[in-house]
Amino acid sequence: MGFFKEYKESLKLSEVEEILDILIFRPVGYLIMKIFYHTRVTPNFLTFISLLLGIATGYFFIQTEQMFLYFGAIALFLSNSFDS
Repeated sequence: MGFFKEYKESLKLSEVEEILDILIFRPVGYLIMKIFYHTRVTPNFLTFISLLLGIATGYFFIQTEQMFLYFGAIALFLSNSFDS
């Protein structure tokens, strides 16, 4: 089975997905899943990583330096992607 066919079959109905999920988070999340598929990493562990990234996002966003806003944006993106 091809990579894109597997990806299309893994998606929910388009009526229940948001546009950012369809265009960004689901494809990146699928790539993350493919990387960890043949390892002993469980989906619950990936969700736990997403939780930690979410906490890191909050920490970065409350800092006053602009550099931390970039780190927070990256952490938020990764958090959403890992939880896809």
